Amino acid sequence: MSKLGDGDEAEWRKAFPILFNVAFATLRWKLGLSFDDAEDVAQESVAEIINSKFKFADKTFNDLKRFTGVVAYNKGVDFLRFVNSEKRGSGGVLSLNEKIGEKGITRLELVASRLENFDYYKLFDYVSAVDDCRNETLNEKEKNFIHSYYIFGDCHREIAKKNNLPNEKSIGVTIHRSLVKLEKCLNAKRFENPF
Repeated sequence: MSKLGDGDEAEWRKAFPILFNVAFATLRWKLGLSFDDAEDVAQESVAEIINSKFKFADKTFNDLKRFTGVVAYNKGVDFLRFVNSEKRGSGGVLSLNEKIGEKGITRLELVASRLENFDYYKLFDYVSAVDDCRNETLNEKEKNFIHSYYIFGDCHREIAKKNNLPNEKSIGVTIHRSLVKLEKCLNAKRFENPF
């Protein structure tokens, strides 16, 4: 392990196939990535581990394998988020584990720090109001489209296929109309977006 920590190329050549297999298995079987995608993300994961500040001296090879699985899983989740956002058409997904700012904190740490003084009662009231407005103002088709798009991350084509529609042209309009209805209902109840 100390040779790996020192960057010994011969030791990394021995370790790479083992760590690659751990990363690949995690991505393929736990996250269900395709063979090609799992290969690509596994290579990125092992490359990140090689360049990481993992403390090799006081760890075992099994620790390194577990660490590889965690890194691969996180990179796989980021990859799936990216794919789903592209499917939706929104573009760039921001990783929660990416370091940001001058202090080098992750987005997840930033979000957690902002939630320390957050009023969860207010959030619960807001979420309850959204659910009430959804039930009061939206018809079943609108509820279904909103749920498929925002909860399941389905693109318009997938929503059309699930609902046996000939094309997806009306889906965007329906989703937009649903959001306008929800916003009007929430404003009438004197709720503002807490975020």
